[in-house]
Amino acid sequence: MKWLRLQLADSGVSLLQRRKRPALHPSPGRPLSAAWRIFVFQQQKSARKIALQALFQADVQGPDFLAEILPQFIAGATEDIDVRELATSMVLGAWGYHETADQWITQFSPRWSISRMPTVDRNILRLAAWELTNRADVPPKVVLDEAINLAREFSTDESAAFINGVLDAALKDYLLRTGKTL
Repeated sequence: MKWLRLQLADSGVSLLQRRKRPALHPSPGRPLSAAWRIFVFQQQKSARKIALQALFQADVQGPDFLAEILPQFIAGATEDIDVRELATSMVLGAWGYHETADQWITQFSPRWSISRMPTVDRNILRLAAWELTNRADVPPKVVLDEAINLAREFSTDESAAFINGVLDAALKDYLLRTGKTL
C-alpha cells in the first residue's frame, strides 16, 4: 500500500495517511480517466513481475511451492492488496495452463524444446500464453510488449527477440483459430 507521510509543522509529529487511489472497477458508463488507466497499468505490470518470479520458483522448486510458499512469497513482494490478488491469479492461472502452453510454445519454437529453454524465458512464454488466451481485458499487443519487456529486464536481449518471435507466431495462430481480430 502506498502511504504518504504528513509532517505536522508545529509539533514535528508525523501521521500516516493512506493515499486515495482510483477504484479498480469504476462505475458502469463512467469514462475512465487517464490517471485510472495509468494506475491499473502499473498494478498489472507489478503483478506480472511478481507472477514471473513466482512461476520461476514453482518451475525450479516444484508445485509444492505454490501450495506452501506462494502466499508468503507474494506478500513479501508487495504490500498492495490488489497487486497481490492479481499476481496470485496470474500465477495460479498460468501454472494450471502450463502444460497446454508448453505444447503451444513448442509448436512455434521447433528448434527449442521446453526443457532446453532458459527457465526465465519458458515462464515468460507460459505467462504470456495464459494471458493471451484467458485475459480478454488485456489487448494481445500489450501482452506481447509486456512479455518482451520482462525478457529484457530478467533475461537477455536475445531472449527478448526469441520471445517476440514465438509469441507473434502464437498470436497469429490464436487469432486465426478463434476468428478474433486485434
